[in-house]
Amino acid sequence: MLLSLLLPSPLGRTLHASRSSAPRASTQAPSQRDTPQAAVERLQQHLSQHPTDAAALLELGVVWELLGLPLSAVECLTSAIEHAVDAPLSAAVHERLGSLLADEDQPDEAEVALREAVALDETRGASLHPMSVASSPPATAQTLNPNPNPNPNHPSLP
Repeated sequence: MLLSLLLPSPLGRTLHASRSSAPRASTQAPSQRDTPQAAVERLQQHLSQHPTDAAALLELGVVWELLGLPLSAVECLTSAIEHAVDAPLSAAVHERLGSLLADEDQPDEAEVALREAVALDETRGASLHPMSVASSPPATAQTLNPNPNPNPNHPSLP
């Protein structure tokens, strides 16, 4: 897939795992991969037949962003949010939109989108939430070092 090479994970992984029927270029040799302009044409053609394909809208939004057209990118990403049918894809779109808005010096809007991305992505949300650390059980000497031997010269100690 074009985006798996262009986007940092986890966004690239989320798109790769999506159920979109949009044609992908990942199996082609690097010299045969889409140029941004070819990707725009391919995606627009696909979206003319599948206008609610959120993964394709996300991919087109990213290509518009790479081409330096942030307004077109925001339009595609907003449409992708409206049509996303699962939380991981919606989280990926919100994440990308938040990043784009931050780059476009719109920090308040970026924060809203990024907070929504974290709320939608439960696994990432739990690991980023400050209370997830506070809610874990306190470490004890036994859990930190399950070896009951207090001898520091003992070979089983780290």
